[in-house]
Amino acid sequence: MVRVSHCFPCITMKSISLVSFLFCTNLLVASQNGIDILIVGGEGIGTNNYPFVVSLQLLWEGDYYHVCGGSIYNTKYIITAAHCVNGWEGSQLRVVAGIVNLNTGSPDQQIRMVKTIIIHPNFDEPEYWNDLVVLELDTPLTFNTKVAPIQLDWPRSGLAYPGKGVTVIGWGITEIVNQETSDSLQEVGLVIVDNDDCNTAYQQIRFAVSKQMICATAPLGKVEGPCQGDSGGPLFTTGKPHILIGIVSLGVGCLDPRFPSVFTRVSSFNNFIRMVTQ
Repeated sequence: MVRVSHCFPCITMKSISLVSFLFCTNLLVASQNGIDILIVGGEGIGTNNYPFVVSLQLLWEGDYYHVCGGSIYNTKYIITAAHCVNGWEGSQLRVVAGIVNLNTGSPDQQIRMVKTIIIHPNFDEPEYWNDLVVLELDTPLTFNTKVAPIQLDWPRSGLAYPGKGVTVIGWGITEIVNQETSDSLQEVGLVIVDNDDCNTAYQQIRFAVSKQMICATAPLGKVEGPCQGDSGGPLFTTGKPHILIGIVSLGVGCLDPRFPSVFTRVSSFNNFIRMVTQ
């Protein structure tokens, strides 16, 4: 069984808390500067409709804890957010694929240890620029209907335009006030926000939204999106075939309506991912 307890450490910026959406345990607060996020206002997923999602788990005092989501690139490599693993060794991390419920597990699940951590060389944690890492597994995954890769978005694809509906999934906080969590994978629909508009919003806290980032928010009138525990998870096209557009990276607080959620823009790193996985 995977232990699932949560914390919400943050980075203070100009009196506003800019946070990553990392899933961590209370034991890690003192030693990690990470930040968590979980799906608030989402719907549970009864079966593994998204075979490309994985749970990234950290070994801590004899137990494994879910810390972040991730996406399967191929049988040997996983894509997630760099801040999820910054400061940890591969020997402390494992990946669980083919799972929907973290506590009950699944006969379809496949567990692999992390062999190599390949953080983007220009990752900047204070600013969360280039927030991407590729994880090499010690043993290849076996693909089937429950464990499968997701296609990457590519430059000039035209898929990630403002107003487009997208989906984000993860194992994070589902209720903000009481910090309630779910062991089951959650999904929610978001809408892509124009980068200029997103940057304007974040200028209030003197944070720059770069072209290597992509922003998305809940449809008008809803309070939904990634929160504590969702870091590293996929933002992808709603229709099939699913295409990975973004990686859950950061936000202000948890679903502050003034600030869209910010994701690493996958199309900006397509060449890097291909280069390090050859």
